[in-house]
Amino acid sequence: LSCGNCSLVCPTCYCFDVYDVLELNLRSGVRVRELDSCQLLEYAEVALGGNFRRNRFQRLRHWMLCKFGVAGGGLYSSCVGCGRCIVYCPANIDLTEVASRLRGGG
Repeated sequence: LSCGNCSLVCPTCYCFDVYDVLELNLRSGVRVRELDSCQLLEYAEVALGGNFRRNRFQRLRHWMLCKFGVAGGGLYSSCVGCGRCIVYCPANIDLTEVASRLRGGG
């Protein structure tokens, strides 16, 4: 689905975007940091139209590796089991079940 709801409501997700907002005089401004989702297509965009994770599978894989520590043998999960990702998923995807299957648990 890749809507980003799961990562936006997750209390342990920390992806963010940084951008500058200039004043009208173009001499001063502020740098803004705001919550973002690595599930969104635009998150991994770089200059000249490049994108490190263009397709949905790549974005979901990146998120699962980060969230459930699959790359580290499943030892380093940052999931606290709150269930917000399940509640707010418009496709009713149970990510705890997905993680369990990835680890070979059914």
